[in-house]
Amino acid sequence: MAGYPEETRVVDVSEELESGVLDAVEAIDGEPSEVLLTKQDKALVDVISGTLGPVLTRLGFGGALGFCTGYAIKQASKVVATALGVGFVCLQGMQYAGYIEVRWDKIRGDLIKRVDTDGSGTVTTRDIKYYVTKVFGILKFHGPHAAGFSSGLVYGFRW
Repeated sequence: MAGYPEETRVVDVSEELESGVLDAVEAIDGEPSEVLLTKQDKALVDVISGTLGPVLTRLGFGGALGFCTGYAIKQASKVVATALGVGFVCLQGMQYAGYIEVRWDKIRGDLIKRVDTDGSGTVTTRDIKYYVTKVFGILKFHGPHAAGFSSGLVYGFRW
Protein backbone atom coordinates (compact mmCIF):
# COMPACT_ATOMS: atom_id res chain seq x y z
CA MET A 1 0.00 0.00 0.00
CA ALA A 2 1.33 3.38 -0.93
CA GLY A 3 2.21 5.68 1.94
CA TYR A 4 2.31 2.98 4.66
CA PRO A 5 5.37 1.14 5.96
CA GLU A 6 5.59 -2.56 5.08
CA GLU A 7 4.77 -3.73 8.62
CA THR A 8 1.49 -1.78 8.66
CA ARG A 9 -1.53 -3.99 8.22
CA VAL A 10 -4.98 -2.79 7.37
CA VAL A 11 -7.81 -4.25 9.44
CA ASP A 12 -11.49 -4.06 8.61
CA VAL A 13 -13.20 -2.70 11.71
CA SER A 14 -16.46 -1.70 10.06
CA GLU A 15 -18.51 -4.19 12.16
CA GLU A 16 -16.98 -2.91 15.42
CA LEU A 17 -17.63 0.68 14.40
CA GLU A 18 -21.25 -0.08 13.51
CA SER A 19 -21.87 -1.99 16.74
CA GLY A 20 -20.43 0.85 18.81
CA VAL A 21 -17.54 -1.15 20.31
CA LEU A 22 -14.97 1.12 18.69
CA ASP A 23 -15.02 4.87 18.33
CA ALA A 24 -14.13 6.38 14.98
CA VAL A 25 -10.45 6.00 14.14
CA GLU A 26 -8.92 9.44 14.56
CA ALA A 27 -6.17 10.81 12.37
CA ILE A 28 -2.98 12.10 13.95
CA ASP A 29 -1.24 14.69 11.79
CA GLY A 30 -3.29 13.55 8.83
CA GLU A 31 -2.28 9.89 9.22
CA PRO A 32 -4.60 7.21 10.56
CA SER A 33 -3.86 6.26 14.16
CA GLU A 34 -2.25 2.85 14.66
CA VAL A 35 -4.05 2.35 17.98
CA LEU A 36 -7.70 1.37 18.04
CA LEU A 37 -9.43 2.22 21.30
CA THR A 38 -12.70 1.01 22.67
CA LYS A 39 -15.06 3.74 23.83
CA GLN A 40 -14.17 2.92 27.45
CA ASP A 41 -10.43 3.17 26.68
CA LYS A 42 -10.96 6.49 24.94
CA ALA A 43 -12.90 7.81 27.93
CA LEU A 44 -10.08 6.75 30.26
CA VAL A 45 -7.46 8.42 28.04
CA ASP A 46 -9.54 11.60 28.05
CA VAL A 47 -9.79 11.58 31.86
CA ILE A 48 -6.07 10.96 32.37
CA SER A 49 -4.95 13.53 29.81
CA GLY A 50 -7.53 15.99 31.11
CA THR A 51 -6.29 15.58 34.68
CA LEU A 52 -2.53 15.45 34.20
CA GLY A 53 -2.24 17.26 30.87
CA PRO A 54 -2.76 20.84 32.09
CA VAL A 55 -0.40 20.35 35.02
CA LEU A 56 2.39 18.79 32.97
CA THR A 57 2.15 21.35 30.16
CA ARG A 58 2.43 24.23 32.64
CA LEU A 59 5.34 22.73 34.53
CA GLY A 60 7.25 21.49 31.50
CA PHE A 61 10.11 19.00 31.49
CA GLY A 62 11.54 20.08 34.85
CA GLY A 63 8.09 19.94 36.40
CA ALA A 64 7.43 16.48 35.02
CA LEU A 65 10.72 15.25 36.49
CA GLY A 66 9.89 16.98 39.77
CA PHE A 67 6.44 15.37 39.84
CA CYS A 68 7.92 11.91 39.29
CA THR A 69 10.59 12.54 41.92
CA GLY A 70 8.05 13.78 44.47
CA TYR A 71 5.78 10.83 43.85
CA ALA A 72 8.73 8.41 44.15
CA ILE A 73 9.85 10.03 47.43
CA LYS A 74 6.32 9.73 48.79
CA GLN A 75 6.09 6.05 47.90
CA ALA A 76 9.59 5.32 49.24
CA SER A 77 8.78 7.10 52.51
CA LYS A 78 5.74 4.85 52.93
CA VAL A 79 7.96 1.78 52.53
CA VAL A 80 10.50 3.14 55.02
CA ALA A 81 7.75 4.04 57.52
CA THR A 82 6.27 0.55 57.18
CA ALA A 83 9.66 -1.09 57.71
CA LEU A 84 10.37 1.06 60.78
CA GLY A 85 6.92 0.33 62.20
CA VAL A 86 7.26 -3.42 61.69
CA GLY A 87 10.76 -3.32 63.17
CA PHE A 88 9.48 -1.46 66.24
CA VAL A 89 6.64 -3.94 66.74
CA CYS A 90 9.08 -6.87 66.44
CA LEU A 91 11.55 -5.34 68.90
CA GLN A 92 8.78 -4.52 71.38
CA GLY A 93 7.33 -8.03 71.05
CA MET A 94 10.70 -9.65 71.67
CA GLN A 95 11.35 -7.30 74.59
CA TYR A 96 7.92 -8.07 76.06
CA ALA A 97 8.58 -11.81 75.75
CA GLY A 98 11.89 -11.39 77.58
CA TYR A 99 14.23 -12.27 74.70
CA ILE A 100 15.96 -8.89 74.49
CA GLU A 101 16.25 -5.61 76.33
CA VAL A 102 16.01 -2.46 74.22
CA ARG A 103 17.43 0.76 75.63
CA TRP A 104 15.13 3.23 73.85
CA ASP A 105 16.61 6.19 75.74
CA LYS A 106 20.09 5.35 74.35
CA ILE A 107 18.71 4.91 70.82
CA ARG A 108 16.85 8.23 71.04
CA GLY A 109 19.93 10.07 72.37
CA ASP A 110 22.24 8.66 69.70
CA LEU A 111 19.74 9.48 66.96
CA ILE A 112 19.29 13.05 68.16
CA LYS A 113 23.09 13.54 68.24
CA ARG A 114 23.27 12.50 64.59
CA VAL A 115 20.45 14.70 63.26
CA ASP A 116 20.70 17.75 65.56
CA THR A 117 22.46 20.31 63.35
CA ASP A 118 22.09 23.36 65.60
CA GLY A 119 23.32 21.71 68.82
CA SER A 120 20.10 22.36 70.76
CA GLY A 121 19.84 18.79 72.04
CA THR A 122 16.48 18.24 70.32
CA VAL A 123 15.27 18.01 66.75
CA THR A 124 13.87 21.42 65.86
CA THR A 125 12.30 23.04 62.83
CA ARG A 126 15.74 24.47 61.99
CA ASP A 127 17.16 20.94 61.78
CA ILE A 128 14.37 19.78 59.50
CA LYS A 129 14.70 22.88 57.32
CA TYR A 130 18.45 22.20 57.02
CA TYR A 131 17.89 18.65 55.72
CA VAL A 132 15.05 19.62 53.38
CA THR A 133 17.20 22.42 51.92
CA LYS A 134 20.10 20.00 51.49
CA VAL A 135 17.91 17.45 49.68
CA PHE A 136 16.43 20.18 47.41
CA GLY A 137 19.94 21.35 46.59
CA ILE A 138 20.99 17.84 45.61
CA LEU A 139 17.88 17.22 43.52
CA LYS A 140 18.08 20.56 41.68
CA PHE A 141 21.86 20.56 41.12
CA HIS A 142 22.37 21.32 37.41
CA GLY A 143 18.84 20.03 36.81
CA PRO A 144 16.30 21.30 34.30
CA HIS A 145 14.23 24.36 35.20
CA ALA A 146 14.51 24.58 38.97
CA ALA A 147 11.20 26.44 39.47
CA GLY A 148 9.21 23.89 37.51
CA PHE A 149 11.04 21.05 39.23
CA SER A 150 10.23 22.42 42.70
CA SER A 151 6.57 22.89 41.86
CA GLY A 152 6.37 19.44 40.32
CA LEU A 153 8.13 17.91 43.32
CA VAL A 154 5.60 19.35 45.74
CA TYR A 155 2.67 18.36 43.50
CA GLY A 156 4.02 14.83 43.08
CA PHE A 157 4.54 14.44 46.81
CA ARG A 158 0.99 15.57 47.51
CA TRP A 159 -0.57 13.42 44.72
